[in-house]
Amino acid sequence: QLVILDKFCIKYILNLFSMSQVQYRANLKTMNDLLNQTSILIKDIYKFAYQTPATCFKDKIFTTLKPILQIDAGTWITRANTDAHFYESESYAFCLPEGFVQEPIHFDSVNKQIQSIYSTIAENPGRTFDILDILSESEWYNSDLYQLYCKKYQLNHSLMTTQIEPHNQVLNLVTYARHDVDNVFTQDEKRLSEWIQPCLVDGLKINLLNQFQHHNKDAFYGVFDTFGNLIEAEDSLISLLKKAELLVNTISELVRDNPNNTVDFNGLMIQAKSHEGLILVEVMESSLIKRLSGRQLEICHHLIEGKSNKEIAKALKLSPNTIHNHLKRIFSTLNVSSRHKAMGYLMRQDILQ
Repeated sequence: QLVILDKFCIKYILNLFSMSQVQYRANLKTMNDLLNQTSILIKDIYKFAYQTPATCFKDKIFTTLKPILQIDAGTWITRANTDAHFYESESYAFCLPEGFVQEPIHFDSVNKQIQSIYSTIAENPGRTFDILDILSESEWYNSDLYQLYCKKYQLNHSLMTTQIEPHNQVLNLVTYARHDVDNVFTQDEKRLSEWIQPCLVDGLKINLLNQFQHHNKDAFYGVFDTFGNLIEAEDSLISLLKKAELLVNTISELVRDNPNNTVDFNGLMIQAKSHEGLILVEVMESSLIKRLSGRQLEICHHLIEGKSNKEIAKALKLSPNTIHNHLKRIFSTLNVSSRHKAMGYLMRQDILQ
């Protein structure tokens, strides 16, 4: 929070040096009020992230922001595929009818104008744009975008902020809108929108992954979009995929092709569940019963008892060399490098049961 606030405080304070004493005092009070308001808002965002179901998180944020930013409507789009049209499944619309986000697809000129505006915003992630920063007042109110689309919903003024995650190129585009033609967004309101955007995105990640907190303690979790793109994942999931020598793209294909199903793949049990336009993924290592053969399980039982290769060979009436080869395959399946590590892993898994 402090890093975000300090970054913008410095810019604000530098502007104070060029002001008169009266202006200075007025603007300093404005900044203090804005910082206090922002600090409270940021705390609320993280509280909502942990306490609110994923189906309600974005709605909770917009409901909280409505009186603060004096907004009448808005959208929040989360997606990894930035080249395709915006779809309802990846979008949240506040105080707007169902189908609102996809409606421009039916108007070629409107869709082109949206893409042009979106390109400008996407080239400046983290910066908040008023629509009148991009188009003049005359261009805006005479555009097809306004006349055929926004006017219908009384969307006369809007603020738009994007954030693009560098590690997976996931886009979060948040838009706030007003009905009143005369109620233009102020610079302080634009500044507030910029300040909270990173916290909104961070809160969304926490909220999504927090949906799993009461699930299997041995599983690892991630969130994909409907195109199979990774939105967010626990570090432990990425480590598990690397350990199993699986690429995220491979998991993406499995998730995209098997929503609401469980797939056993390369020693991993992958369960996908559709949720609010996203796919929640639970990954865990398959049970040893499925990953090891009957003979290998027999050898594991003797291994846990501390027997040597010769003793195991004698008990199972096999050669020591055969036992050695079986153990190599067992170590590989368990992804361990030694006999002692294998014994520890098997004991933790309670294989004797």
